[in-house]
Amino acid sequence: MDGYRGRSGITGLPSVPIFAFIAAVILFFYSEGDISPGLPVLISSITFLLLFSLLLYSFSPLILRNGMIGVLFTAFFSVLLFSIVSSLLYLKISERISLTALPDEIDSPVVTITEQRLMRTGIEYYFIYAPQEGGEIRGYLFVQGSLDISSGDTVLIHKVIKRSDPVQGNSFLKKLYREGVHFRVYAFPDDITLISKEESFRERAKNVLLSRIGLLFPAESSGLIKALYSGNRNYISSWVVAGFRYSGILHVLAASGLHVGIIASIPMIFLFMGFDRKFLLGCSLVLVLSYFLVTDMPVSLFRASVMFGVVYMQILLNRPVNPLNSLFIAGSVILLVMPWEIYSAGFQLSFGATAGIIMFYRGYAGAFSSFPPFFRDSFAVTLAAQSVTAPVIFYHMEQINLASLPANLAAIPLITAVMITSLTALVISPFSSILGCLTGEVTHFFYKILVTVTDIFSAMSLNYYTESVSVLLPAAFILSLTPILNFKKIRRFKLLAVAVSIIIAFAALERSYPEDLKSIIISSGGSSVEVYPGEAALVKLMIKDQGEGRMIFDYFRKSNINPLVVEMEEYSFPNIRFCRRLLTDYRVDELIINEKIAAAWGMDEIYMLVDGEKINLTLKKN
Repeated sequence: MDGYRGRSGITGLPSVPIFAFIAAVILFFYSEGDISPGLPVLISSITFLLLFSLLLYSFSPLILRNGMIGVLFTAFFSVLLFSIVSSLLYLKISERISLTALPDEIDSPVVTITEQRLMRTGIEYYFIYAPQEGGEIRGYLFVQGSLDISSGDTVLIHKVIKRSDPVQGNSFLKKLYREGVHFRVYAFPDDITLISKEESFRERAKNVLLSRIGLLFPAESSGLIKALYSGNRNYISSWVVAGFRYSGILHVLAASGLHVGIIASIPMIFLFMGFDRKFLLGCSLVLVLSYFLVTDMPVSLFRASVMFGVVYMQILLNRPVNPLNSLFIAGSVILLVMPWEIYSAGFQLSFGATAGIIMFYRGYAGAFSSFPPFFRDSFAVTLAAQSVTAPVIFYHMEQINLASLPANLAAIPLITAVMITSLTALVISPFSSILGCLTGEVTHFFYKILVTVTDIFSAMSLNYYTESVSVLLPAAFILSLTPILNFKKIRRFKLLAVAVSIIIAFAALERSYPEDLKSIIISSGGSSVEVYPGEAALVKLMIKDQGEGRMIFDYFRKSNINPLVVEMEEYSFPNIRFCRRLLTDYRVDELIINEKIAAAWGMDEIYMLVDGEKINLTLKKN
């Protein structure tokens, strides 16, 4: 029963009840439209009764040594900590979601850009507007096309910006609402006037890095490398991203713990030269923080960086390193800084995957103990992570991918090789451009192998989308958890249980898919999509309503059809949106457009995607 003692011991970590309390307070505050000032005290007292027992267990050595004094100290510490945390969260969340004193619209405001992110058809910006009446108003700006504006710049937006309605809005509007962003506008470069430019050191460093990557590496691989070092996969062509998605290894493109581990390991090379271990770890921490600052700061990288910082502090203070404690501390820090991230699939997947690896790796490694170490460890890490992330992925995306287990086995070593060789090229290029370019060619070689691997696994069509859950799927998932059970009698059956669970899941998913999906007409209301078979399936779009378009797309994505030839005969805004989504999410060989709509409003965005993704464009005559 040692394994169970180890797992149940997580409740003895003070960070566990603190993280649970923070999560509970955030969910409660966001669930209420109007927040009363007295709620933090109420939340503190109610949640305290639930979590106080966990803190007592956490501080049990202190209590045993000091008796009643230890109990009183724990109680005082708990009440104080819970009250402070709930009050801070109350102030932060209420200030963000309050709609009082906000105007219905803002006419031609002068705003300060706080954040920017490159997208496939333009750039999205977050800004702050300070009206004369005082206070700050946060907003979202999407500029279609390119614009030389970055964080810190002051611009004039020649638009009337209306306040968004989160109740009637989609999931994106609700996300903005939780972040305190209540105004949203879409514009063209001509609608923006630069007032003053204040490019930060971080932006300059990031631009220099991306520019050097573009010079050192071939165009194909430079997109992937830019994505790895910036945390933004929009630098990668949608064709390549689709291959990663269908292979179940899209997560390797997200800047996270894998990349932090590679960056942090660089100074440790000098251990053999007699350097102090703590000093080298400090250098690693500086490198990790530098890496974090030049990226778009995704939450997965924030979590990994905080975890590394906590581990470094534990080593520096000669404290035993506890990775699970570090994870919950990192989660608490993220939610205190960005409480809205609790609703984010990215946060849930990043946190859940790490927790699964820490808690369940040993169980799965034992099931694969007869395998060579490399295969044993790779399978164990992947299955341990998926034991937590699989339900989260299904909840958010209604997606199940059975190719991810073998695909991860091949992809993780390759992405590690890409990171190491690209970093080597970037380091040596200032001293020798020839050596830098030669090393860049090595990186490109690994990139080509990686893309070939994704093509192989994506061609297996093992990526499934399903709305309904057969009773076999939960049964298969539960069976896949057998290795985490610590019963000696079932030890020899653990590997068999994992294999059988995959077979059951495959049979259930294949059975749920429509037959001959490539030669049908998918319709909803007055909208339809015609799909004709071929080496590249021809998809004719006739979308007349956005709601109908969403329903059709949800059904269409179950087909796993790749590649596509997309044809758009008629002009409508829903038709353009549907076409844009196909060009972004699928592998499209050719786009056929009726010449009568070629110059219509809104088609510029389609042409930008076609040009950026190197898609063949054909104009069809009437």
